[in-house]
Amino acid sequence: MTLYVPDHFREHRSERIEELVRDNPFGILVTASADVPEASHLAFTYRPGTPTEPAPVLLGHLASSNPQCAAVRGGARAVVVFSGPNHYVSPRFYRTHPSTPTWNYCAVHMAGRIEPRPESEDADHVLGELTSAFERGFSEPFRYENLPADYTAGRKPGILSFAIHVETVDAQFKMSQNRTIDDRRGVIEGLREIGGDNALAVAEIMDELLHRDYQEEVSR
Repeated sequence: MTLYVPDHFREHRSERIEELVRDNPFGILVTASADVPEASHLAFTYRPGTPTEPAPVLLGHLASSNPQCAAVRGGARAVVVFSGPNHYVSPRFYRTHPSTPTWNYCAVHMAGRIEPRPESEDADHVLGELTSAFERGFSEPFRYENLPADYTAGRKPGILSFAIHVETVDAQFKMSQNRTIDDRRGVIEGLREIGGDNALAVAEIMDELLHRDYQEEVSR
């Protein structure tokens, strides 16, 4: 476990966890060398597990001048942190008083051992897959494979690509599940009144979880 998650905030549904990582692929790679923590902010490609390879895989790359490359080349254990929608929650939203402020958020930690990829052989594959994932929304997507070979060859020495075979996943969707139903409804209403992408995204997740919890309670 790399993340403390109270039971009422733990998210178990793999499809929701994968959705968060795909929608928020800019994560933080965390390693430790000689008791010194290192972190880099990177874009990742997520591959779900398959029947032949059940472990999910994260693909990424670093600038070869980044000191964290030593940990990558050494096959260190790593944690990748992904953050989803989050927002401040005012006590004014609650129906129960007195209450204190808090912060609602979604976070996923994926941990595993790093597998460095040969810089000359795999950089094109990793960068091509990463680019394709982020170009899908364009009518005429850019294709990394269409770059001139001499251009990409000149850039490869500056890149270290890697894969992380995910061994553990901890997901926390802290969305006021420890409050009463009326309090949760009050937070949803308050966030919708504020508006804005983050507030509305948190309100939508809260509404989904509240509906799920209500249905589970009724079916008992």
